[in-house]
Amino acid sequence: MTDMWMPGAEQRPQPGGVTMNTSLPSRVTWHITWDALTNGQQPSFDGVAGYLERMGYCPTLMWDPWTGRVVQFYPADQGGRALVNWNQDGQYNIQIETFFSPGAVRDGVTYQTVADTPCVGLDEILAWTDSLGIPRVWPMGAPQWTGNSRDPGIWNSEAGHYGHCNVPDNTHTDPGPMPDLNRGIGAAAAGPITPIQEDTLSQAEVDQLYSAFMTRSTQLEDSLTKVINDAAAKTPVQVWSYTNPNIPGGDAFQHLRDIPANVLNQSFKLADGTVTNLAGILTAIHAQPVAAAGPGADAQTVANAVVSTLSKQLGK
Repeated sequence: MTDMWMPGAEQRPQPGGVTMNTSLPSRVTWHITWDALTNGQQPSFDGVAGYLERMGYCPTLMWDPWTGRVVQFYPADQGGRALVNWNQDGQYNIQIETFFSPGAVRDGVTYQTVADTPCVGLDEILAWTDSLGIPRVWPMGAPQWTGNSRDPGIWNSEAGHYGHCNVPDNTHTDPGPMPDLNRGIGAAAAGPITPIQEDTLSQAEVDQLYSAFMTRSTQLEDSLTKVINDAAAKTPVQVWSYTNPNIPGGDAFQHLRDIPANVLNQSFKLADGTVTNLAGILTAIHAQPVAAAGPGADAQTVANAVVSTLSKQLGK
């Protein structure tokens, strides 16, 4: 059963939790506390948490990205109260107040964005939101200080991570640039990953793997084709890596970074009887040099073969 309280978080339950609109997709909504600084120093964590409690503005979690401390005010199946509107939107709306202000100074170092901080504890937070089925995607794009979308159509239809800057009928522009939500997934997929055993998979989990991969398959074909064509026009190089700044087309798998870790790890059996996962397939693909894969249509052939294999093995 999914844990409504994040493992390891300090529990400070508050009254007034919002009843969720479960007809809308689940999401994480990121904020920063944006407290006034005194010579670069923030007020105390507990002082800010106490203010939120007194004012009735508590989120789901408050997180210190330098120490990893997390306090939880509401269980996942209740809405927090940190938004002006739409606290109730989603089966889950995990609102996270990051204890941060631009220009904060820690140990003599000035930090301008959450992305600059050590982000201690972020992996644990994301593991918990993964367990709630919330994908590691920014449906309106990764937050920036300006130019963020508040498209209500996307907000009402797509699960994932949002900034306060993306929420319709709100005016706040936080949280500013955030760390890569999938920072550990690319590295993991490039090496061995122990697959989840098949007998632990529900049909819903199998369907999630198939649906997530099929949604991205066309984007995969397009990005692989471009990278291969660009690279083959120069010299044969290893283009199948998650990050390689020397590739003239960029990252071949940029469109797949937002597949959650639990989807990358979903296992299934190949025709030869071996058990693999989506991460293993991507590893096999990106190990191929450009000369072996060939330009143009060959990239689509490779991508199509992956989709075909998944389809057959999952009985689709």
